[in-house]
Amino acid sequence: MSYRGPQKNPLIILSDGSWSGRENGSESNLRLLANLIWGHDGLPRDDDLAHLHPTGKAHYVNSVTVGTTFMDYIFYGPNIQDIEQQCVDAYEYIVRGYTPQETEIWMFGASRGTFVVRSVAAMINNCGIVKPLYQADGDVDEEKTRQLCQDVYRIYRNPSEVCAPQTEPSRQFRRNYSWPLIGDGEVAEAPIRFMGLFDTVGERGIPEFGRVGVDWPKFYDQHVSSVVSDVYHAVSLHDRLLAFRPCLISRDTEYGPSYGITERWFPGTHHDICRQRFKPVRGILPKRLENLLPAWTWTSQMIKPNEVLSDLVLKWMLECVGEHDQSGFVIPKGNLYCELDRLKQAILQAGNTGDGDVYSRMVQYVPFGRYVDFALSKAFGKWQDNQMYQLLFACRPRRVPAINSSVYNYRFPDPDLDGNIVQKLARLPGSSAEAVGPVDSRYPSTTYDQWFLRRAGRSP
Repeated sequence: MSYRGPQKNPLIILSDGSWSGRENGSESNLRLLANLIWGHDGLPRDDDLAHLHPTGKAHYVNSVTVGTTFMDYIFYGPNIQDIEQQCVDAYEYIVRGYTPQETEIWMFGASRGTFVVRSVAAMINNCGIVKPLYQADGDVDEEKTRQLCQDVYRIYRNPSEVCAPQTEPSRQFRRNYSWPLIGDGEVAEAPIRFMGLFDTVGERGIPEFGRVGVDWPKFYDQHVSSVVSDVYHAVSLHDRLLAFRPCLISRDTEYGPSYGITERWFPGTHHDICRQRFKPVRGILPKRLENLLPAWTWTSQMIKPNEVLSDLVLKWMLECVGEHDQSGFVIPKGNLYCELDRLKQAILQAGNTGDGDVYSRMVQYVPFGRYVDFALSKAFGKWQDNQMYQLLFACRPRRVPAINSSVYNYRFPDPDLDGNIVQKLARLPGSSAEAVGPVDSRYPSTTYDQWFLRRAGRSP
């Protein structure tokens, strides 16, 4: 944890991922976090993509509309205009509430939502936090302030060297329109106190399936700048989808690449880490017909997260929040402690352990999936080796980059869980070296074993 002065009033950005938040039965980890920040009955559940906290202290945005599917994500991908709109909206929310003497920024993102919050942080690094523009009568000029925020996004996305943060034109822009940043004047603290992320994926923050499609607005690099004080990033150990390879974080500063960054690898797939529930496809059968047919064989099946692992990750993130939120401005302390106790008990009860890694079994979750899978296997043998399937669902174990990386040891007793072992609670496989019989199809990744062998000096 980097040093900071007394805590100020928070401005909180929460950007959720795909298949998260507003749909029935889809309480993502970020949605649960937002409920704690909202208090009382939690975040409103309606079809609005964004919500503003009644006191103005938090802004929640869901990155996709209700009813989208995994296949929608593959074939249509993230909408460029939607991403730009979400970045500008989040930045404008900060502009309207920020004053350096009284406020500090907290950011949370899950899955695709991590791209939004990391982009907004980069916008701040590039152009600072602009001040609202005013009319002659002293009221905020809504239209011109909005246009200025859009200009900030366009400057950030411009790849020209002249738009880089440390060029003289960028410094002049900040002098003309923005609050000073570190390096621009007598500023001692970063405007963003805390950034909490749930598994950023894609080489530069946006997944690519088969490297086809338009040129999405990816990150320029994986660095986080000095405008962010502390970063906490929960990364999946067990996800294998090549398009979902992790987008890790580092710094490009004199203090070293990991200064103020806590990046921890947790067991589970991407949808376990984020607590995402989704259907691969929808709408093939009329909804009324789906309701009448036996759910276990005929209808499109819901892919469910391993809630033991989802709870473990959320518990860690809330503990990190608690370390920085000493005054309880973000989450009231009583609510935080109650939720941490609830999560611990839920982990120990080992309830729903979900579907695990489904990439080689995806077709089983579509309508008539078992029969389709059987027919394809009968006709083509191991049909998952087909080029089209591999284009969309190519899999490869992730690689933990360093032997000293922070990796949760899920195969050993956890003192915080009364000595229980998460491997047993979550029904995770043992070491692949000790496996007897076929590999566990629920979690076939060998990432943890490979990292453990490298750490022991028995693997390159």
